[in-house]
Amino acid sequence: MKKYYRFSIYLVLISMTLAAHTRRTSADNPENHSVNWKGISNLNRIAPLLPWHHNNQHLGSRQANEVPRLFEQSIKYPCEKNDPVTLPLPGSRRQVSVDSTPSLNDNHNLLAAIDGSVETQWVSRWSPRDHWYHINFHQKRLFDRIVIHFGKIQNQPTVHQYHIQFYYNGQWFNFHSGNLKQANHLLSDEVYLGGVDAAQLRIFIPSSGTNQGLAAIREIEIYLGQSKLALTDARLTGFVMPVEGGILPEQAHAYPNAPRNYRGGIHAGLDIHHKRKQPGTMGVSKMSANVDKSTRILAAQDGVILRSDLNYIPFRGQEFQNSSKHWQNHKRTFVMRSFGGRQVWIDHGNGVVTCYNHLDKIFDQVKPGTRIRRGEAIGLAGNSGLQGESLENNSGVHLHFEVWVDGEFLGNGLPLPQVKWLFHRLFAAQPGTTF
Repeated sequence: MKKYYRFSIYLVLISMTLAAHTRRTSADNPENHSVNWKGISNLNRIAPLLPWHHNNQHLGSRQANEVPRLFEQSIKYPCEKNDPVTLPLPGSRRQVSVDSTPSLNDNHNLLAAIDGSVETQWVSRWSPRDHWYHINFHQKRLFDRIVIHFGKIQNQPTVHQYHIQFYYNGQWFNFHSGNLKQANHLLSDEVYLGGVDAAQLRIFIPSSGTNQGLAAIREIEIYLGQSKLALTDARLTGFVMPVEGGILPEQAHAYPNAPRNYRGGIHAGLDIHHKRKQPGTMGVSKMSANVDKSTRILAAQDGVILRSDLNYIPFRGQEFQNSSKHWQNHKRTFVMRSFGGRQVWIDHGNGVVTCYNHLDKIFDQVKPGTRIRRGEAIGLAGNSGLQGESLENNSGVHLHFEVWVDGEFLGNGLPLPQVKWLFHRLFAAQPGTTF
C-alpha cells in the first residue's frame, strides 16, 4: 500500500512540474508548443527529474511497467529542431527566418521549401513524433492565401494530414486543418485564409498525418491578393553545371569564404574538381573522374560575354612563387596578374554575372559582346594562373566558378551549410539531376 501511495505522490509532483514548466517556457520557445501537445514536448527537459529515469527498479516490476508510454517516448526521442536560418527578403531590408524539425540531409534542408522551385524539397528526418516547418517574419505581414506543395519519398506521398498554425498569446493554434486525397495523389493544397495579419506561421504535420514517420514539403507559397511573397532570390535558379558532367564538391575548402593563404585572401567561388563517368547524381561517388584538360566548360546561363582572355600570358618559372610570396604579405588593391588565370566572364542580366577561371583554352567565338546560350561550350578546363601552369605540368586542373549578384559574390559571409544550399539550388533544375 505504501508503494502505491508513494507512486501517486510522484504522479502529482510530475503533473505540477509539467504545468509550471510549460507556462514558463511557452512564451520563450514557441517552436516546441502546440495546443494539441499541451506541453508534452517539453517532457524530455525534465526527464532527469523523473524517478524512473535513472533507475526504475525500486518501483517494483509492475509499477515500472505502468510508466506512461508518453513519458518513455519523450525520453527516447528528445525534441529536436534545425537551427534557424535568417535570410534577407529580396528587394527589401526586412528579413525572414525559418526553422523546422530536423532535416534528412543537406540536400533536403529546410531552405528547399521556400526556394521558389517545386523541383527541390525539404524532407524531415525520420521520427515517430510530430513534424513542423516554421516561418518567422519578425513583424506582422498580411496574407490571404497559402499554397503548400507536399513532396514524395521513393515516389510515395509523405503527408495526408496537416494544420496551418499561427502563434498567439504564447501558443500555436490550428487556424486551418487539411486532409490530402492520397488516393488521387493530390500533393498540393491551396488554402484561402480570408485575410490574416500575423508575424509567424507554421505548417504542423502530426505523427498520424505522415507516411511512416517522414514528411516532405516541396514549396510553400504565400500570397496577398495576386502578389506572391518572394522568400528567396528567383534569379538564382535554372543554371546548368558549368563543368560538363561536373559534381558539386563536399569539402569546405572548395566553397566561397574558405581561406586562400597562397595569395593572402579568401575564396570567392566554387572549385569543381570532379565529373561523372556517366549520368547520375551530383554527389561525389565511385563513378567520378577528375576534371582534365579535355573537359568542356559550359555557360551556366544565357548571357553576353563581358571578358574573354584570348591573349592571356601565363606564369612561367619562378613568377608564380614570387607573386604568391609578395601577396601573402601585402594587401591587394589592384590585380595586374591574376591567380585566376585565363578567364571568361558572362553577364546574365538582372545583376547576375558568372566568372570561369583557370581555363586552358577559350574557344575563338567567345569574344566580348557575343551572346551565349545556356549550356554552350566556352572553352576547356585547365590550371592557368596556378603553380602547375608555371611548372608546365597538369597538376591542379579544375574550374573555379564564381557567381556575382548585385556586385557581391554568392555566399559572401554566409555559413557553409547556407552556401552549399545556394549552389545546390542554383543547379537544381538541371535536367537529369537528382538530389
